[in-house]
Order: sequence, then C-alpha cells, then structure tokens
Amino acid sequence: MLSKMRCFDESVDAIDWGGTLANDEDVARLSTRVSLRKLSLRMTDVTDAALVIVSSLKQLNYLDLSQNERITDKGVCSLANLIELETLLLDSTKITDASLRVIELMPRLRQLELDFTNISDDGLKLISQRTSLQQLSLFETKISDEGVRFLASAQLISELDLGSTSITDACISTILNMPVLEQLGLWGTKVSDIGLQQLAACRRLKHIEIGKTNTTEFGILSFRVSVPNCVVQD
Repeated sequence: MLSKMRCFDESVDAIDWGGTLANDEDVARLSTRVSLRKLSLRMTDVTDAALVIVSSLKQLNYLDLSQNERITDKGVCSLANLIELETLLLDSTKITDASLRVIELMPRLRQLELDFTNISDDGLKLISQRTSLQQLSLFETKISDEGVRFLASAQLISELDLGSTSITDACISTILNMPVLEQLGLWGTKVSDIGLQQLAACRRLKHIEIGKTNTTEFGILSFRVSVPNCVVQD
C-alpha cells in the first residue's frame, strides 16, 4: 500500500481532530467557521449527521473522513456543494459506488482515497469523469481490469494504488497510457512477469509496489534493469 501523509499543522483555517473522540455535537460547533480550509475527522465518533454541517463549510479544500464506519452514502452525498475540495479521504468508511456521484460536482478534486471500501467498477466509471484527479487510491476495493479501463481519461494521475484487488496483466495497457504516472501500487494483485515486462516501457515510474503478486525474482530483476531509477518494493 503506497505510503500516505495524514497530518497538518492546525491554524485558524485548519482543524485536525483525527484520532480523537470528536462527535456530531463537536462538529456542529464548527458551523460558524466559514473560512475553514482543512478538516480532519479521521477515526472519530462522527456520523452522517455531522456531514450536513461540514457541507456548509464551502471553503474546505481538504477533508479527511477516513476510518469512520458510520459514514455512509447518505452523508457523503450531502457534500456535493463543496466545490473547492482538492483532497477527499474516504478510506475505511461504509460507502458504495453511490457516493461517487458527488465527485462529478467537485471540479478541483486532486486526491481521492477509497481504500477498504465497497467501491466497484461502476464507481470507477463515475470517477473517470473527474479528469482533474492526480492521486487515486483503491487498495482492497472490488475493482477489476474492466474498471481500470474507465481510467483511460484520467490523464493527470501521477499516483495510483490498485493493491489487493483482482486486477491482472489485462489492465496494464491502460496504465501505460497514463502519461504522468510516477507511483503505482500493485501489491497483492494477479499481475505477473508479463505485466511487469510491459510496465518496463514506463520509464517515468519512480516507485512501484509488487509484493505478493504473480511475479518472479527473475521478472523483478529484469524490471529493475530496465527501469533503474524506479524504487521497487516487493
């Protein structure tokens, strides 16, 4: 799983309640903080009800709702008017593909994390409409090769994590057509030496995770030789 940065300095326009006992009542007190730009509610006690208040904070450009099992489609779909959002973290929530309909309404969205959710190929079809995406994480989701093909229009993606999904070598051709891709997570997938050999043509790669795949030591060695500037994590 590609490493992620999940903290920032609190200031007048940023609040990090990640890992605290913050709940819906606490969030309700933020209704007057209309200039708030960054908000982390990661691993707290908030529910969908809190997102009604969050949706009124229209200057938000960073929102972390990860690791909250009481966040569902109902809450996320209320965020449609947060058109300034650039980062939205929803991993380990109870969302489904239905939540991703709001993505089409967020023109500035750059980073989207959906790890450990029930997102499927249908969800990727919705995501594909958001061509501003630069970082997309889908670790341990229900996507397949067919879903990855929907990302062909996502030409700005530089970081993509497909680890622990059912993808195979069949989706590598789509990945090769991502012109600025630099970091790729394939841990725990069915990608083999054949797919890795194809990826060797992607000389711009700087980091790739291929542990627990169907690759061999020889295939990995060949890739290292072909793309010497790429860090291979196996």
